[in-house]
Amino acid sequence: GNAAPRPFVAADQLSSGAKALATLRVGEDVLKVTPDRVFSARWLYRDDALVVAAGGATGHVGMWNVTGDRDEDGAPADSAWVQMRPHVRAVRGLVARADHPNRIFTTAHDGFVRVTDLERNVADSVFSDASLAFDALAVSDSGVCLVGDSIGDVRRFDWRAKQNTTTYQFDAHNDKVREISFNALHPNHFSTASNDRVVRVWDLRMLPERPNGAGDRKSAVCELEHGLSVTGACFNARGDVLASVCNDDYLRVWRDVVDESGKNGGSKKASTKGLVRAPSPAHADKHNNHTGRWVTSFSVAWSDLCPDLLAVGNMGRAVDIYSVADGKFQLQVQMSDPDVLTSIPAVNAFHPTCPNVVASGNASGKLYIWRSR
Repeated sequence: GNAAPRPFVAADQLSSGAKALATLRVGEDVLKVTPDRVFSARWLYRDDALVVAAGGATGHVGMWNVTGDRDEDGAPADSAWVQMRPHVRAVRGLVARADHPNRIFTTAHDGFVRVTDLERNVADSVFSDASLAFDALAVSDSGVCLVGDSIGDVRRFDWRAKQNTTTYQFDAHNDKVREISFNALHPNHFSTASNDRVVRVWDLRMLPERPNGAGDRKSAVCELEHGLSVTGACFNARGDVLASVCNDDYLRVWRDVVDESGKNGGSKKASTKGLVRAPSPAHADKHNNHTGRWVTSFSVAWSDLCPDLLAVGNMGRAVDIYSVADGKFQLQVQMSDPDVLTSIPAVNAFHPTCPNVVASGNASGKLYIWRSR
């Protein structure tokens, strides 16, 4: 495209990370990797190639080696990508891990959690409950797997153990759990975001010993209230900032929700429910999050390499890059390539180890790769 991404602040106020992103284009890096809408996308931890995976609406996962073979006109060759179908419904949760570079972890509305061995091309079921739809999935360094379901419960199990043997279940919310995020700095802490208008932060060591329904929520170390359904919330790679996307058309940022002692969130003032409430958000910014029925709900995509930068889709067929540096929350750059990107890039993922590489997924199953040209 010939229209450059638009900086939103003066050049001398652009963070170094955002400055580089302002030069990225899609060019010929476009490929339809799933038959239908992209619901999730993650880069694999590979040092020999740029490989991205995307989960689709009917259970497919497409994997594309962006650095793979090209045909004569520069388009990706058939040999550069593969499609599998580990699920039969929307693949909402997709996790790639540096300590397991040849595996991907997925969960879907079919009630399965699967671990796919990419070398053997085998998708093993590590947990299933066909009566539920799963939207949220997180995997910790120690093998703890957390999966959130359509009625607000979270299950904890070790994905390496025999299927369904040691599952622990607690009531985290009174509506669908949309995203779960472990805190990199305090690995026992994780956040859950829900349609019930709340984000809760939990400590694995302080979960109720005998879960008993809604009372379990008192075990949360803090509760972050929102105006409407929260479609996504996650910690940055440094663990000191939590950002959320909400259907009330706000992006919110909280700082130091987990305090230095790793015990609880922000304010020490206990509410009548006995849990510690975190302070109000450090920043809230108006942002059109009305994706509607046919576009995947927006969520936050953090950069691991620049932990102050996050990406979120824009209804104007662009990707918004925000910075949370210096205690501010500021829209820095809008990445667009109007000749190529003519749809809404709802799902986004920064490459975890390669700077200035971002993947965006749309409602027709296409991935767009932003790189320096």
